[in-house]
Amino acid sequence: DEWIGEHRLFLVCDSSLRFLIGIREHLDQLELNGNYIMRFNDFQPNPLYENVLAGVKQFRRGNCDAIMAIGGGSAIDVAKCIKLYSSMPGDGANGSFLTMETVFAEIPFLAMPTTAGTGSEVTQYSILTIHEKNTKKSISHAVFPTLALDDPKYLVSLSHEKLIDTAVDTLAHLIESRLSANCAKSLSFTEEGLKIWGELKFKILENTLTDIDRESLIRACVCGGNAIAQTSTSLPHGLSYMATYKLGIPHGRACGMFLGGYLDTYPDREKAQKTAELLGFEDTKGFREFISFLLSEKPLDGDFMRENAQALLQNPAKLKNHPYDVDADKLLRMENTYDKTV
Repeated sequence: DEWIGEHRLFLVCDSSLRFLIGIREHLDQLELNGNYIMRFNDFQPNPLYENVLAGVKQFRRGNCDAIMAIGGGSAIDVAKCIKLYSSMPGDGANGSFLTMETVFAEIPFLAMPTTAGTGSEVTQYSILTIHEKNTKKSISHAVFPTLALDDPKYLVSLSHEKLIDTAVDTLAHLIESRLSANCAKSLSFTEEGLKIWGELKFKILENTLTDIDRESLIRACVCGGNAIAQTSTSLPHGLSYMATYKLGIPHGRACGMFLGGYLDTYPDREKAQKTAELLGFEDTKGFREFISFLLSEKPLDGDFMRENAQALLQNPAKLKNHPYDVDADKLLRMENTYDKTV
């Protein structure tokens, strides 16, 4: 309350706020007591660059000097970009914020995640949808929240489908970081996070998480976020972007559709086997079968996958994080259901 009272607050919030009755009512009371809070919710999952521009315009109009984000990864990503772009010249039209020299603003930023998936509260990354390029783009400037408040009770209202989507995003961060070309920077985070995720996997499948389990899932999420903050993501994330943009598949689920094949075809079989064992599986095939079942997967269209593979081959940022050479055929084999379609 004291922190809010010291600032003209710009609140970025998604639809989850209506389920967080205590927080919502408390914010309402703070406004009645004279605290300035400008609310912004003009964005959707997989937010657009244009959503951020609208937020920057509103932030400036309200003469705000602090940001608070309540919601999932999309809300936190939007807030990060508003913080980044609000101090840059112009209105960002025609994608200008994406190419101009970065100007970092000293704007206090509090994040309150309501999912355990993206780990955005501990990473420097934001993901925006860029229609001009027909895909999603990672905005990888060093914009971290000043403070993050993780609380397992915020996860209670998640639907089972949303729980799976976001938990699999955490899993993707852990696996991709562990198998990254830069993995030495994140091994302690990935080992802890994978063990936790493995202990929770059947409860995630059956939707039987307890409050203690939710706290553990948040811990795994933070481990995953800290891991990719060191290594960035790799091929499954690269393959996921077009699946989300063109097919409307939620981000975490889209990443998961390539995790089983990624691990099962990873060239260093010893490292891949160790990763599967940390998750509690006998081998990588067992993991591939589990993740496909968890996601209730159906094979992706062959033409789409060939287009997707070719697009990723033009993305050097993702390719460099994978320590081995890849071609289109190897990328096609990373789809979890590949063996069922040949």
